[in-house]
Amino acid sequence: MVVAASALQPDAQENLGRCLGEFWRGLIDVIKGDRPRGVEIPLRGQQDYILGRAEATQAILPDIDLNRYGAHEKGVSRLHCHLRYEGDSLMVVDLGSANGTFLNGTRLTPERPMPLSENDTISLGSLKVQVFRKV
Repeated sequence: MVVAASALQPDAQENLGRCLGEFWRGLIDVIKGDRPRGVEIPLRGQQDYILGRAEATQAILPDIDLNRYGAHEKGVSRLHCHLRYEGDSLMVVDLGSANGTFLNGTRLTPERPMPLSENDTISLGSLKVQVFRKV
């Protein structure tokens, strides 16, 4: 998994996280065979993140590359959705993805931000990401 590198030291990242409100994290549920496996991706140190799958010829790469989790096979677009902080809220925005972004089973309208709540599930194609706060 590739998470965009931050030039900030861990203490500076934590201070920035406090400025953004509570820490947010994403949990990607990956199914291997018949058993789910959780992988935590911290959402700290940046104001916004693009989720998708990276290809060598892309001019713009996603901040979080989901290729390791079978992104192509599960219908994840190269630039699928955008997570961003607005005040103390975390928002999700579909970026016009081919297979859609779903919030708790409801398809999002492209380019329309929707607020995320504790334990919400975002589906990028058939790859699911659960959002939770770390207190």
